[in-house]
Amino acid sequence: MNYLSSYKEFVECLPIYDPEEIISYISEKYYSNIKNSAELITKLLNYENNRKRTGNKIYATSLKIMFPYNTSFADKYRIIKKYMLSISPKYKKNLLYLFKMVTIGKGEYALIIAFDREIYSESLAEKKCYKKDIYMHVITKSFCKKDNPNAVLIHKKGDVMKDCKGNVIREVISARKDGLFTYKNCNDSNIKNEYYNDFSSGLRNKMLKVLCKVFNTAVGHFKHFIQYQSSGRDFIWQQRKYMYYNKGIQKINRMLEYFQFKLDNYANFMDADEFRYTSSRFYGKYAHISKVLNNRSIKDKSRRSIVYRFEFRLAPGSKKRNLHFYQFKLNFDYVMNHFCNVLYELYTNDFCYQCYGEKLLNYNEFLKLFKD
Repeated sequence: MNYLSSYKEFVECLPIYDPEEIISYISEKYYSNIKNSAELITKLLNYENNRKRTGNKIYATSLKIMFPYNTSFADKYRIIKKYMLSISPKYKKNLLYLFKMVTIGKGEYALIIAFDREIYSESLAEKKCYKKDIYMHVITKSFCKKDNPNAVLIHKKGDVMKDCKGNVIREVISARKDGLFTYKNCNDSNIKNEYYNDFSSGLRNKMLKVLCKVFNTAVGHFKHFIQYQSSGRDFIWQQRKYMYYNKGIQKINRMLEYFQFKLDNYANFMDADEFRYTSSRFYGKYAHISKVLNNRSIKDKSRRSIVYRFEFRLAPGSKKRNLHFYQFKLNFDYVMNHFCNVLYELYTNDFCYQCYGEKLLNYNEFLKLFKD
């Protein structure tokens, strides 16, 4: 039996602003996915140093990931390789990353420095495109802002630039940054924090899927719920609903993963009938949660006439009113409390294997397992 059922995936991601941090890192023994890594590191640092940019330059990204207890060296190597490829297939040969395996306290970690800029062996001449929408004042014929009453859109973001004769403008590119470790920005600090939480949650989920593949557990067959993706053009009140909803879905997915890990780990100790019964109980609860999420509403247990709605926005022409974020939050809190009770009941009745010496957790202890 492996140790994944008690493992809480740990991934720390921090930008590196000081090149000396990278130089200090490579002064000791390290591993790399590319053979001539020292030469490539020099090129990357020199390129960033010579690049004209105001503000802090991000030279690379530092990743710190924790291994499950008692992981062999070979499995650690496989975990790092698969994890970096899950972030981008370019980490196979185009993008560089460095890594070390260390022990900190009782934990075993990988310290990774990942570069998301690719240096081309030969410069490329590519079409130059507009990086944002361009507006012009219809009277003065000068560039202006979008909110100007006399503004007219003359170039859309992504349009190819042309000179006065209509010829396509090309630019010589010797390197390109993929932006693998960037996330959406927003003036609203709460929404910005939620964007970061979604980004870090995505890194942790990738780690969890990699561990499943390496340890041959229930892998990509995990039942989970998809988070809602904002189009980027939604109103702030809509984005706040999406963020709050996604935070709840992340918690439910962690709980579902916990049950599926346990089911996989204890499968060898169960007879066929017991395994089928326990599996059916789990999938029954999953189907119930799925139905509630699809309906975007749930009826009160004691007062069936009361319905807790949590839709993001109503279809045009609906006679109902869109929920204010505060009301959406109250309703979704009720739904999440219901889901937690349903899954705790599943845990106590079917997934706490006290016959194998496992301690039965109370409700609060159970929920602590799935905190961010």
